[in-house]
Amino acid sequence: SAGNKISKGFNLLFLITICRIHQSFSLKNGNNYTNPYYYFLHGKGQFYNNISTTVCNNRLKVEAKIDLGKGIYIDPYDFGEEHYSKAYYTVNCNQSRQQYLNAQVQQFIHDIDINNKFNNIPVVSDVTGGAYSLTEYNQNNSGKDRVHKPISVTECPCATVALDSTEKSIRIKNPATKPGEWKKENVGIITRNGFTYGKFRAKLKLTKLLNKQDIWNGITNAIWLYRQPGDWNLRRECFYGYIPKGRNGRNALRTKRTSYSEIDFEIVKAARNWPKSSYSLFQSRPENPVSDSNKVMVTFTNWDLACQDASKYGVGIHNVNHNNLKYELHRWDDWYKAVTGKYAATDNELFNGPYFWFEIEWKPEEIIWRIGPEKDQLREIGYMNSSVTNIPSNQMLLAVTQEWHMADWWPEAPFDQNRIPFPGKDIIGRIYEMEVE
Repeated sequence: SAGNKISKGFNLLFLITICRIHQSFSLKNGNNYTNPYYYFLHGKGQFYNNISTTVCNNRLKVEAKIDLGKGIYIDPYDFGEEHYSKAYYTVNCNQSRQQYLNAQVQQFIHDIDINNKFNNIPVVSDVTGGAYSLTEYNQNNSGKDRVHKPISVTECPCATVALDSTEKSIRIKNPATKPGEWKKENVGIITRNGFTYGKFRAKLKLTKLLNKQDIWNGITNAIWLYRQPGDWNLRRECFYGYIPKGRNGRNALRTKRTSYSEIDFEIVKAARNWPKSSYSLFQSRPENPVSDSNKVMVTFTNWDLACQDASKYGVGIHNVNHNNLKYELHRWDDWYKAVTGKYAATDNELFNGPYFWFEIEWKPEEIIWRIGPEKDQLREIGYMNSSVTNIPSNQMLLAVTQEWHMADWWPEAPFDQNRIPFPGKDIIGRIYEMEVE
């Protein structure tokens, strides 16, 4: 991949072995693929007379830098039949064969449940940049007819994502609407080449979530890893069984293997603490501090699909420690499919500067979430390991999105999505860099 870096003093014999390994990736031993490292160190490969294999003491650092300048691919299967509009296609955002072969990201289209609808006030306003106040928010609690519509996604690919070819960044926007249209539309991009494990990073300038009155604009900024579907990309077997993404409830039919996996940053205006019902009799629920008015929650989540193989699988509030830091993790019930933690940060720190970095370090036995103003100034804000959750083992992609979340997804949040107006102006985000190390 572009941007590969090899340590000084790298052993030539090991480099030759890497080349041979690369050539052998597609070969099968019977019906199965062979681990190339095992093959050359312990298998038949150790007996080749013309190959010498050694383990180098120097560390090999490899970085895959996503070339955003290659533009955006549109997958026609995301839009169903060929009846969708292509009016917004450009030379670097389309579904052409050239973009299919060269583009390293594509427009992300969220799965939408059309039965899950807003009960929204019929008001259009520029909440992010305007003067929507707490008084107006409170006044919009009653006395108005409500709009019942689901979250939407674009019907016009390339209308809400675009390449800035000058700086090779990608611009995304949740489009403005007007009375009668009543639209809260998700937007985002996703990489096209998957990886298993590594440090997934993004340099972003996403929308501010709070206006000058500290009122939430309704958006959730998300940086997340998302599975590639298919039976070729299954997670490790769960003895207790996974609850697939499309099933719910304590009695949901479980399966030993699944291709679904997801690891998230979701930055949202939410309460710092969980509802009282999530704390045991031996835990005291702290109060949400008044100083949180200008803060948003950087939430970190692993979707383990309720696999209970972890030795410390927990429900409600449970803790894990790492690097002298204590993390409060939460799961709603023993059949709930994800475990989440929260970290409070000011909206200005994350989204008022020229950019901000987000990193998910995904290892076979643990996940670490980090944020910071520069790549060399990242701080740890979240942690989980295999003792508390099932860590994904399959291949995933890196996505960046600006989404509308329903009001009941974050209980006790200080603002109700249904009382946040529809956007009167486009809500803009920018992606400057994406990379995997």
